[in-house]
Parts: sequence; structure tokens; C-alpha cells
Amino acid sequence: MKSVDFFCSVCNQYFYKSIIAMLRW
Repeated sequence: MKSVDFFCSVCNQYFYKSIIAMLRW
């Protein structure tokens, strides 16, 4: 797996979790 793809997946996962946290807040 490419490091770029891994980095993007981590960023997307963090972004998604932050959005869910804001919505629940």
C-alpha cells in the first residue's frame, strides 16, 4: 500500500471522526 494512500485514509478517518464529534456536541 502506498504511503500517500495510507496518509489520505488516516486524514479522512480523522476528519470523519471530528465531524461526528462536532455533530454530537
